[in-house]
Amino acid sequence: MSIILENGKIMLKKKDGLKYILQMLKRATDLKNIESANTLRRVASGLLLNFLVDQESLQQQALEENIIQVLCNILEIDGVTAKETVTHILLTLGVLNDANVTFLDERLTKIIVNILSNSTSLEISEMCLELLYDQADDEEVKLLLTKANIPELLLKLIETHGPKCTSEETRSVLKVACNLIILILTGDNSMNILYNNGKGTVYNNFVKWLDSNDEDFQVTAVLAVGNFARTYTHCKLMVEQDIHKKLLQLIQKNDSKNSDIRFQHALLSALHNLVIPVDNKPIILKDGLIDILYPMLDIPTFPIVFKLLGTLRIVIDGQKEAAVSLGKKEDLIKRAVVWCGIDDHPGVQGEANRLLAWLINNSRDKDVALVIIKYGGTQYLIKMILAEHALMQNEAILSLTYLATMCPMQFKNALIENNIGHVICRFLEENASTLELPIIYNMFSFIDSIIKSDIIKQHLNNTTELTTALKNVLDYKNIDSTLKEKINIIFNTLNSS
Repeated sequence: MSIILENGKIMLKKKDGLKYILQMLKRATDLKNIESANTLRRVASGLLLNFLVDQESLQQQALEENIIQVLCNILEIDGVTAKETVTHILLTLGVLNDANVTFLDERLTKIIVNILSNSTSLEISEMCLELLYDQADDEEVKLLLTKANIPELLLKLIETHGPKCTSEETRSVLKVACNLIILILTGDNSMNILYNNGKGTVYNNFVKWLDSNDEDFQVTAVLAVGNFARTYTHCKLMVEQDIHKKLLQLIQKNDSKNSDIRFQHALLSALHNLVIPVDNKPIILKDGLIDILYPMLDIPTFPIVFKLLGTLRIVIDGQKEAAVSLGKKEDLIKRAVVWCGIDDHPGVQGEANRLLAWLINNSRDKDVALVIIKYGGTQYLIKMILAEHALMQNEAILSLTYLATMCPMQFKNALIENNIGHVICRFLEENASTLELPIIYNMFSFIDSIIKSDIIKQHLNNTTELTTALKNVLDYKNIDSTLKEKINIIFNTLNSS
């Protein structure tokens, strides 16, 4: 049978069959609701579907011949009444979607809304949702769906039918609807419209869902909150509304390695965003963030570790007391140092390195510094000087400067063991001509802080390439007179007996 169908496709293609099928559909549409026309549309739409499957060139040709408008004409007649015809057309639209062309427009969106609002068929609803989801990768489509009130419609349908969705099949459709709303929220314009200064229906519905007993509702609500928390203004208002307290309560109930990883990741992502504004940090810290997150250190899953470390790092920025408290937790530092050496997940590795640096830079506390030195964190901060990103390089340099100032005796051996002279040379050779001047200043402040030790000075003098590296920096155009003077002083200090 499949051979016959394939041969039929080939014959139709040779005879310009697409043109004739579209003409047939147009004629059947012109005949409106005549009984024979309904049958013709059903048969012709099925023929079109079979003809286009696995035919990329024909799919592109069909789009060029304005097939979407032809299909819209049919759906406007049969969209609610002719299940088989609608199924054929929705499947055809799904096939056309594989051509990676954005064809969803205002007219088709309106038709899909009408079908979703009136259809009692689970299969048709699912096809509509999947079509919208696939097309919503495009930012303009996200905005189109927002203006067509798709999120509001989906929320209404979910809340009406959700409690009845007990089978695996119905749950699957519910999840597609939830995922579609979240995808729409990833668009900045859509998110702002739906937030509406904290008054949006969609936003407030999701806030209510945080208290739902339905796991899918809760996960979707947390994902939505994380998307709404993408601006300082939104984050500040959400903390004023105590949204963070709801998230913290949910984490307390889902803080073990046996909990749903997707839910944990969503919760940490939302909290990570909420702690970014300066005004929010002390409020969320006071409400127990660190103690509530701490049990999650036992979760070995890298995506969770990544979000957890990032959230802890962000919340201690400018919060000395919190940085001191966290930095003295030896089990945390011990684990962070292990994660600094994890090559399997660069994200975790980077966050662990940055957390150590931020703990030092924000606490400026000797006890914190000693704990980090004790568990071997110094070697990773030294390596971090050569990180790809200038921001991380600067964080490492500042943290090492504080270590040199606070713990010179305990620090010097680690510097020599990790060949700090060679690292400084590489940094200057690879970065001094391109980095912003303040970072270069910080590097020479670091060098100045460590050459007070005779053993470090000897180590640097034994690093033969350092003299050349320092001389080269003096020749760079972006070096000002103040920095040149500083370099010369360092140069003279190194050469003094």
